[in-house]
Amino acid sequence: MYKIFRSRSPDKHLQDELTSMARKRLTTAFRPLAVGILALAIYLPSVNGEFVSWDDDIYIQRNTMIKNSSLSGLLNILNPFERPYLNKYAAMEDYTFEYFPVRDIFIWFQYWIFGENPLGFHAFSVGIHVLNTLFVYWSILKLTGLELTALGVGAIFAVHPVNVEAVSWISAQKDILSTMFFLICFLSFMYNYYFLSFILFVFSLLSKPSIAFAIIPMGLYMALFFKDKRLGSYVYKFLPLIVLILAFFGLLRSHLLKDLSMFEIFPLKLISFLQGLVSIRISIGNIFFPFHLKVIHNIPYNAQSLIVSFIVCVCLILTIILTINKASIVSFGLLWFVTTLLPLFFIYKGMAMSDKYLYLPSVGFLLSIIWPLSRRDFKGKTHIFFVVLLCLSILSVKREYIWKDSLTLWLQALEETPESWLVHHKLGTIFTEEGKMGMAIQEYEKATSIFPTALPSLRNLGAIMVREKRYDKAIEIFEKAVKAHPEYPEIHRFLGVLYLKITHDKNEAIYHLRRSLELDPHQDGADVLRKAIKGYTPD
Repeated sequence: MYKIFRSRSPDKHLQDELTSMARKRLTTAFRPLAVGILALAIYLPSVNGEFVSWDDDIYIQRNTMIKNSSLSGLLNILNPFERPYLNKYAAMEDYTFEYFPVRDIFIWFQYWIFGENPLGFHAFSVGIHVLNTLFVYWSILKLTGLELTALGVGAIFAVHPVNVEAVSWISAQKDILSTMFFLICFLSFMYNYYFLSFILFVFSLLSKPSIAFAIIPMGLYMALFFKDKRLGSYVYKFLPLIVLILAFFGLLRSHLLKDLSMFEIFPLKLISFLQGLVSIRISIGNIFFPFHLKVIHNIPYNAQSLIVSFIVCVCLILTIILTINKASIVSFGLLWFVTTLLPLFFIYKGMAMSDKYLYLPSVGFLLSIIWPLSRRDFKGKTHIFFVVLLCLSILSVKREYIWKDSLTLWLQALEETPESWLVHHKLGTIFTEEGKMGMAIQEYEKATSIFPTALPSLRNLGAIMVREKRYDKAIEIFEKAVKAHPEYPEIHRFLGVLYLKITHDKNEAIYHLRRSLELDPHQDGADVLRKAIKGYTPD
C-alpha cells in the first residue's frame, strides 16, 4: 500500500518544472507592471501643475465648445466648421484652424468631469503615458520576441526627459492620444486583426493628422517580417490604410478646411528640407544627451549646423542600408524613427522642432539601440542600464518642474532661448495680467525688436499704451501693425476708435472702421461701429 501511495505522488522533476513555469509566468506578468509603475512614479509630481499660457488657455480655459456639456456640444466637436475657440483668437495669437475631434472629445469629457481643475487633466495625461509605456513594451515584445529588449525600450521610454513635454503639457494630449491609438493599431496589425487595426488608425488620425506618416513603419513591418509576400496580401492588409489617409487629407483640404493647423502640406522646398535635416540631428542629440532640452527651439541654419546635420543623416541612411539584411530590427527601428519625423520636413517653419514631436519616433530609435545591446552579454550590463535609468529619471523629474505654471515655464524658456520673440511676448502677457505694466512694456518691446511685425505683441503693446493714455504711441504702434497685417479687423477697429475719439480725424476713423467691418461684418460690437460711421460724414 505504501508503494501504491508513492507511485501516485508527483514526480520531483515535474514539480520543479511546474514551479519554474509558475515563476516564469509571474516574471512575465511583473515586467510590464514594473514598467508601468515606473512611468507612474516619475510623472506623478506633474499632476500638481497648473494650466500654462501656451495653448492651454485656448483649448481649455477659453474654449466655449468644450464647456457645452450637452449633446449639441459633443456634435459641434465632430463638425469641422465649428471651431469657436480658435475663431475668436486666431487673428491675434497666430493660431490656425485645426480638426482634431478625438482629442477634443477627450478634453470635453475631462472638462465635464473635472471642470477647470488642472489636476484632473494632468492625471489623465499621466494615465495615458502609463498605458503607452505598456503598449510600447508589448509591441516590442511581439516584434522581437525578446523580453529583455521590450523591458529596456519600455523602461527608457517611460522615463526619458524628451517625453516630459508631451506628458506634462496638457495641450500636448493630441500627441500622447494619437500615439496610444497607433500603438494599439500596430499591435492589432501584428496579431492579424486588420479591421480593428483600421478602426484604431482612424482614431489615431483624428487625434493628430500628422500621425499619417506612422503608416510607413507598418508597411516596413510587412516588407521585412511578413512571410506572405504576395501582392494580394499587401492589397488586402495595407491598401485600406493608404486609401483612408488619402481620403482624409483630400476631404479636409478640398472641402472642409483651408489648412491643417501648423501642419501644412506644401511642395518640399529647400528651407523645409534643411529644417528637417537639422531637426533630425537635434532629435538624435536630445535622445542621446537630454541635458539641454528647450521649450522653444530656434533652428540654426548656419553652414556648420547644416554640414553636421547632413553628415548625421547620411550616417543614419548608411546604417539602415547596412543592417537591413543582417540586423533588420535595427534598420526597422531607425526607419520608424526617421519616417515618423517626416512631418518636420513639412511643418510650419516657426514650430519646426519640439520635444513632443519625439514621443512616438523615440520608440523606434530606442529599439535600434537597445535590441543589439540586449542580445550581447558583457560585464556590468545590468548595472549600466540601471545607472542610465536613474539619470534619465532624475532629469525627467527636474524637467517636469518647469511646467508647473506659466511664469516658471516662460522664465525657463527665456534662460534657454533669450532670442525668441515668442518667449518675450508670453512674459509680457503674464506681466500684463499681473498688473506689472512697466515690465510688460519691456517684454513686448523686446519681442518687437526681435520680430518687428509680430502682430500679437504689437496689438498688446498698443492696448497697454491706450490704457496708459499714451495715445500717440498707441496710434504709431497700431499703424505699424496694420501696415504689416492689413487683413486683421481688430487692428483697424482700434485705429478707427482712436482717430475718432482722440485725434478727431474723421476721414481716417471712418476708413478704418469701414475696413474692419468689411473684414469681419459679424464681429462683436459691429452695430455700434455702423452707427458711428453713419453719425459722421467724411470731410
